[in-house]
Amino acid sequence: MKLSLRWLAPFVDISGIDLQDLTHRLTVHTAEVEDLLETAEAGVLLDIDNKTLTHRPDLFSHLGFAREIAVLYDLPFSSPLEDFSSGSGALLPVDNRIPLTLETPLCTRFALARVEHLPPNQPSSAALQTTLQALGTRPVSAAVDITNQMCLQYGQPMHAFDAEKISGPLTVRMAREGERLLALDGEQYLLSGEDIIIADSLGPVSIAGVMGGMRTAVSEQTTSILLEAAHFDPVQVRRTAGRLGIRTEASVRFEKSLNPQDVVPVLHQALRELSLACPGVTLPSGITDSYPQHLVIRPIPLSPERLRQVSGISITNAAVQGILERLGFTVVVYSPTEWSVTPPSWRATKDITDVADVYEEVMRVYGFHHIEGVLPSFPLAPLPPNAEQHYTRGLLQCLSARGYNEYMGYDFAPEDRPKMTGLSDYVAVSNPLSSAQGLLRQTLIAGIVAQAEVPLRSEEDLRLVEWGHVYREASPAVEEKSHYCLVRGGRGEDAGEQLAALREDLQALLDMQHRTLTVTRGAPPHALCHPENTGVLQVDGQEIGILSVVHPHAVPEGTSVVFAELSTAALLAIAETTVRQYTPPSPYPAVHRDVSVLLPTRTESGPLITALQGLDGRITHAQLLSTYHDAQRWGDTQCNHVYRCRLQAADHTLTPEEITHVTGLITDFFTHYPHATVL
Repeated sequence: MKLSLRWLAPFVDISGIDLQDLTHRLTVHTAEVEDLLETAEAGVLLDIDNKTLTHRPDLFSHLGFAREIAVLYDLPFSSPLEDFSSGSGALLPVDNRIPLTLETPLCTRFALARVEHLPPNQPSSAALQTTLQALGTRPVSAAVDITNQMCLQYGQPMHAFDAEKISGPLTVRMAREGERLLALDGEQYLLSGEDIIIADSLGPVSIAGVMGGMRTAVSEQTTSILLEAAHFDPVQVRRTAGRLGIRTEASVRFEKSLNPQDVVPVLHQALRELSLACPGVTLPSGITDSYPQHLVIRPIPLSPERLRQVSGISITNAAVQGILERLGFTVVVYSPTEWSVTPPSWRATKDITDVADVYEEVMRVYGFHHIEGVLPSFPLAPLPPNAEQHYTRGLLQCLSARGYNEYMGYDFAPEDRPKMTGLSDYVAVSNPLSSAQGLLRQTLIAGIVAQAEVPLRSEEDLRLVEWGHVYREASPAVEEKSHYCLVRGGRGEDAGEQLAALREDLQALLDMQHRTLTVTRGAPPHALCHPENTGVLQVDGQEIGILSVVHPHAVPEGTSVVFAELSTAALLAIAETTVRQYTPPSPYPAVHRDVSVLLPTRTESGPLITALQGLDGRITHAQLLSTYHDAQRWGDTQCNHVYRCRLQAADHTLTPEEITHVTGLITDFFTHYPHATVL
């Protein structure tokens, strides 16, 4: 956007200002001046980067920048619009004799004035034509050029209709579907019901806020015109301009939410300029001004002390008041700490709306360079230790060493997840992004099984661990818990071997706390658990989670998956009661002995392992190695269990006699165990 220094002169005296300093101050305090242009005909022009002005409708005019310059240099400012606003300089009264109807609330103000005995094709002055050309606008005639001058100099778009071509009274309304308008650019536009238009009895004559129509355009034969100035809804103007692909000087300004208080004063100024350019014109009637929705400007409470705290600038109350009053604000001081400020109408449309905007105004005018580069001073304290994060870090490191990869799932679950798990009491999300995220999950394994179908089909030994939260609807509030979920499985894997391996992984976690894991048979907590292969995990009689084979209907055919879902709270409770005592590993070799036993199908391995480790102090560890079902050999009621025992002494190498003796104890134990057969 270009500004002419000649058009700034009527508002503020800049004759004594150094132009380089002017460009610097405007750039620092208001908007970036990209260039300073010298022209032979139009004088000096300022090239402004208007991308930084989208929130400042007042700065899309010479008048607005003149106000800024007056504020920055503390110079006197005057505008003919102030006289028209007070009524002292009005050329015409407001008598509403020109017929006009507003049918849409999207037009908040509309004013008209009729001018007659206009000399046909009267050109504007050479100075005006030269300035318009320098600012990028083509001169047409005195009437049209003056409306363009009002747009560029005062920021209020106007339009001139050929009064003799208007049929009947004007109406501002929404377009009807299918209506068309041949616009001033020679293009015909198809209108929609979302477009604001100005129409006469024959149809549309202008796209409101965007462009006039060719049917009522001012021509070389025009001697009578209707001058229009208005205020339209900025959002609707932008939508229409965007849909039709039209960007005009008018639409650019209307989109920014202009000051409706300027409509009639600018119309008065245009009439005065036209009377000077064409002395023979007559004004047969007063102005028609339809203003059903007056601009409401609300005062904003302001604390100067809070301003200093927010800005970091040491500025006196007197300086704050001076800046605001120069900017046009009305300041009421109730006390040194309680003020009320009311923004001027040209800043009150959508620019200055709350106290933060007032802070910004004071800071930018006073100068951001006054903010001292001092780091804030406040006490720093380390965050308190987070036991859950610390424990989880150690757990993930241990499992990573055992070949696990961390899986990160969503807390959300699809709306059909209850069918998969058979669980109720799901927590519904009140504003889900999609139906796939309509619930909060109740178990971690469901999300892993649903998302890991592809790797389960392709991987032979998949190992995953997830740490996350689960939720359940409970009265009076939602119950939220933290869980760990360990998963092993893959294509062609044996479920029994995977269960044994997963149990060994779990015991490795508990070895860090010198605790022993036991497994007892339990009922499946949800439909993903195998009804015959689900166990309850316990440590010292305290339940910590479940161990289970995933039901075959939930995994791809030809794959098997086992999992353990653990309560984070239960594991933390065990960790907090663990006495840290270092036991050095034995430097002497260990001997492993496996025993294969035929047991009833529902035999629980946990009590057996505990009993084995209690047979002799030299049995340092026992575990279930595998289970095997063979209905043809043993029937459905028998199952083959293979247990492995580690024999080791702390102070010597076991002798063959000791090994034989301990092995005999193990064999005798199973020989005398009810319904057991040593194979």
